[in-house]
Amino acid sequence: MRAAARGLPITKLALYDPPFQIRGTSPHYWRDLARQIDDLISAGRRGDAVELYQTKGVGIPPEVVAQLRQAPFWPALEAIAHSLAYESLILACPPEPLGSVSAPTLVIHGETSRDPGSCPRSRRRTSPRPVAHAARSDPRPGS
Repeated sequence: MRAAARGLPITKLALYDPPFQIRGTSPHYWRDLARQIDDLISAGRRGDAVELYQTKGVGIPPEVVAQLRQAPFWPALEAIAHSLAYESLILACPPEPLGSVSAPTLVIHGETSRDPGSCPRSRRRTSPRPVAHAARSDPRPGS
């Protein structure tokens, strides 16, 4: 997205549940969250790092995350917990304005995801299922 916003010759773009900043958060918020995640990873508390990101980064209610910790996929989330610090640091960088992207863009997000905004030549697609399951559906507009 940043490359397209900066004018590189990108002819089409697809954004899948793009991670945009929560309104009212600052770059400092995301850098601090990355530090907290790193601290938890260093302490061997990978599950707590995932929980922290899901509650403070994604906005999932704590009681839902408590249920998710019992799910069979939770160990897979713990295995990639270190990458959540990287995602937080990406969010610490102010995003390029979507309005400056001129390439035709497909924006796919879940109906409960934050509104990712729009590009001048974008098509929006809202998945009625959680975005984690949207990959199973046909990503073409209008399908």
